[in-house]
Amino acid sequence: MNAASRRHAGPMAGVRLALFTDTFTPQVNGVARTLDRLTSALRVRGGEVLVFTTDEPGAHGALDVVRSPGRAFPAYPQLRLSWPRQSAVLARLREFQPTLVHAATEFGMGLAGRRAARLLDVPFVSSYHTSFTAYAAHYGMGLLARPG
Repeated sequence: MNAASRRHAGPMAGVRLALFTDTFTPQVNGVARTLDRLTSALRVRGGEVLVFTTDEPGAHGALDVVRSPGRAFPAYPQLRLSWPRQSAVLARLREFQPTLVHAATEFGMGLAGRRAARLLDVPFVSSYHTSFTAYAAHYGMGLLARPG
């Protein structure tokens, strides 16, 4: 591919990001908004994104978002947690062929992404958006704060 073709395709052409997160649009919170901006920016620059997240009332049926059944977190019901079936995650990732797996939350979705990346030998990164230690202490779940 020559330089003109690369510019036309976008600077992120060839990047295929599989994003794993417990919070994504249509949720309205800082993490969901940040990840929506990240995925939009990558697409505008020629990359491809597949998001793995929890189900959410009012969520649209986008083809590039894989939603798994979730349950509300008791101390913070707006947050839904999910433990997706690893076989389903692996099948969808094999089809998508990511160049990078990104876990943006540390719970079920993030752990599923980490495990899948290891099994498929795909580079893995994670990001830290919320002080779960502070939240756990605030909600009276000090035992969860210690591992954090």
